[in-house]
Amino acid sequence: MATTDVIIQTFRSYVDEPDQTFLTDNIVDGLLNIAYQEFRDLVTDTDPNVLSRQVAVNMSSQAIVDLSAIAVPIMGPPAPAAGGVAAGDRLVRLLSVFVEDGVTGSPATMFTGVGSLQALVSEDASYYLEGTRLHLSRVVANSVQLLYVPDGTDISWTPPGSNAVIPDEVVPFHDLIPLYAMRQYQMMDSAINQPMMIQIEARERSLRNYLNARAIGGPQYVEDTL
Repeated sequence: MATTDVIIQTFRSYVDEPDQTFLTDNIVDGLLNIAYQEFRDLVTDTDPNVLSRQVAVNMSSQAIVDLSAIAVPIMGPPAPAAGGVAAGDRLVRLLSVFVEDGVTGSPATMFTGVGSLQALVSEDASYYLEGTRLHLSRVVANSVQLLYVPDGTDISWTPPGSNAVIPDEVVPFHDLIPLYAMRQYQMMDSAINQPMMIQIEARERSLRNYLNARAIGGPQYVEDTL
């Protein structure tokens, strides 16, 4: 399994830059953070549920809630501002809004996303996200469940160490992260390596195939390159 340290070391081996004063840990951290967001975007565009997180939001018999002012904010100013969003928790894509069945825990009412406040009146159970404010078409007495994709910025790309973690569950394709970082690095020098681009395209195709088959029991062929 590829930890953050392994990914960092792989990126440095690709770059092969012995001058640590030029390619500092801060620069590596910045490039890998950009690369990881690119990786998360690809995963989310293919199957947003892979990186999703669920949170309960207390509605208190209201139809509107500000997601920057709930007990654990998922929108709004970042920490360390008072009540700010913790690193990695910020909502970047809202997938679904529903009310759970009190007995089974399964969705009892699913709200459908609409594109405007006006559209709320034309749907029986719908929601609209306006800035940080979530509008529902009806009052909810207790809480709603939000399934969303967070930004993943809680992952540190500063080596070395004891705090190395596995970034997410898409382990077989974490080799794309140092490849994306390498592409960013080469863009700084206005030079792109063609074999690297071919490898990126091949691994992206494999990742899409893997994610499309991952949850439905289809055949999954994965090459572990890290």
